[in-house]
Amino acid sequence: MTNARWAGRVALAVTLALPAAAGLAPPAHAGTAPTESTMDSPVSARSGLESTAAANEKRPVPAGFPSWEALLATQERLLAAAETVIAAARTTAGLGGVQLRLELNEVWVHWKGTPPAGVAAAVEAARATAAVRVFPARYTEQELLAAAKAIRDPAVVSVGPLPDGSGLSVAVTGSARALPDAGVPVTVRPFARPAPVTASRQNDSPPYFGGAFWKHTTPQGTGYCTNGFAVLQNGVKKMLTAGHCGTDGETAKDGGGQVMGLLEGDNNPKDLLLIGTASAGWTYVGAYTSSVAKKVIGGASSVAGMFVCTSGANSGDHCGLKITGVNLTRWVNTGTEIYQVHPLVEAKQQIEEEIAVAEGDSGGPVILQTITPELHRAAGTITAMDDEVEDCGPLALAGARCGRTVLYVDLATALAHYNATIIQAVPVRKAP
Repeated sequence: MTNARWAGRVALAVTLALPAAAGLAPPAHAGTAPTESTMDSPVSARSGLESTAAANEKRPVPAGFPSWEALLATQERLLAAAETVIAAARTTAGLGGVQLRLELNEVWVHWKGTPPAGVAAAVEAARATAAVRVFPARYTEQELLAAAKAIRDPAVVSVGPLPDGSGLSVAVTGSARALPDAGVPVTVRPFARPAPVTASRQNDSPPYFGGAFWKHTTPQGTGYCTNGFAVLQNGVKKMLTAGHCGTDGETAKDGGGQVMGLLEGDNNPKDLLLIGTASAGWTYVGAYTSSVAKKVIGGASSVAGMFVCTSGANSGDHCGLKITGVNLTRWVNTGTEIYQVHPLVEAKQQIEEEIAVAEGDSGGPVILQTITPELHRAAGTITAMDDEVEDCGPLALAGARCGRTVLYVDLATALAHYNATIIQAVPVRKAP
């Protein structure tokens, strides 16, 4: 990669994460590292902050559920059934898409043709866990991904398969216009910004947790992003984050300026990056000032219809985000080049005045809540935002923009690319 290429990309991250002229820095008072007692009792140890579970109870509960706890229990059960089918589908062709229909207490599998014996057996096995219905799909997911390559137009921001395998969903800027013929039905939806805004808890210490700030120096100033999840690669612990945040060989520092390690494994088309640093299977939750972390107990698939949360160092955590698309392709314009990021997952905030993510949250965790409040599963890392809103609420970096929709890289893509495994939580003692 050329220096010019990276100068443009880093400028995008820095400008969005923290304008150099602003001279801003994370507030010093927010740099308290979690104590050992916090690690043992993540919810009750929070002082002056509500737990994610408690915050959920104040949100409107989707129709058909008496509480968020009931919804999460249903989601956990349906997701387990969906993952059984998805695992079997990886070895054959025909899958058009999978949806969690929480309101119906069902998993919908869309398949082109007759499911082979292995998939049929997986569907039957999944039915021991949840109601699973199989519907005919007009196209397979792979056919739609191939068709998506024909949709190249300056007005196109993203394109991806519809979850039922019926065609493509295309986001465009400006007014409706004729698009290149992809040979499949296309659903066009408006997008308010021609380029996605790549999205920078304050002063963490080793071993590092997900959801905390990290920063590095660029020609334009200081770039802020967020730690994702702790992973193990070839027996070495590292931290997963977003590829657009930096490039190989640069030095990553925590929010307080302590050197974390070098950036490595940068992959632009997948928006993946590793920090070579001590890490642990915990992620911060709560507001951007929070010093409370919860345990990561493994990974989770991202399936249309399920609800997830984001946890960024700049804007804190946001829940109630419903997945509306998977396997999306997004075009990113850095000012010096345009490149594709694929595959991405899209999740939208269901409350109009609330946000999903803000600038500076890039690389941060997307998590799946479980029915046990102190435990969650890793779903992916934040890449970009859509649907900008004016009132972002409290932020660590004043002046950052925010949006109701998040696009993220699913965890399976990252683990497969790096041949890595997710690190699960064990008791830790933070460095002073």
